[in-house]
Amino acid sequence: MMTVWVAIAVVIATVMTYITSVARIKIDYTYPKCIPLDLNRNICDVRVTAIGDNKAHKIVPLEPYTNIIGDVLFGDRIVPGDCDYNTRIVYIELEDDFEVIKIETRAHDGTTELLEYVGRPKEHDVYLELNRIAIDINLNDATFPEHVMPMYNIKSRSTDIKIKSSLKNQYRIGTVIIGEIKVPDTPCISRYIKIQQRHDGRKLVSVLSKYPDNEHISSYIEQGAGKLNFVPYNKDTYPEDIRIGSYNDIALDI
Repeated sequence: MMTVWVAIAVVIATVMTYITSVARIKIDYTYPKCIPLDLNRNICDVRVTAIGDNKAHKIVPLEPYTNIIGDVLFGDRIVPGDCDYNTRIVYIELEDDFEVIKIETRAHDGTTELLEYVGRPKEHDVYLELNRIAIDINLNDATFPEHVMPMYNIKSRSTDIKIKSSLKNQYRIGTVIIGEIKVPDTPCISRYIKIQQRHDGRKLVSVLSKYPDNEHISSYIEQGAGKLNFVPYNKDTYPEDIRIGSYNDIALDI
């Protein structure tokens, strides 16, 4: 009888060892490997790729399910990353004579952290951390904050509201209020507002928020000219177009 129990114990131990080894292999296979990113080197890591052009581009892993960006090195800075998060994207753009590096880290709970640094391309040893102040804009007010510049866009026939070029490293557009609607502040690469006027006097307002991997547009249309009673607008939603006016009428102003 003792021999039988010993045999059973050996079988159970063998099975448990096999299950543990399989589980370990599966974990090693599915868990992304943490890779450092050194922007001071002229040679790019073969495990990452740059998408964009010389003026603005983002750096992401070639295989996001296998690799994830950890520590980021540039100039005199090291931005640590333990890879205990969903994604990390590095965004680089040239603004006038400055190089701006933005690191977006998305946590497992869905929250996003955006770190920004600025330096001169020919002086890579010194980078300063940007702590841009959010400027809230209330489109119901008669005037705009002095930090922004409304400009008429001939191509889109719209008034574009952006942070002044000389101030965009110190300030950014935060919360936007449109009638009774509040578009909350979010950590994004950049944000601006587009206002278009329909032939019937109603306004179509869009808040464009640029992220490293996409651009999100929130649009709202006035139900009555000058009434500030805005509702969400989506040109792909046919019932909404019927309620607020014909699609052809809207298309003339876009």
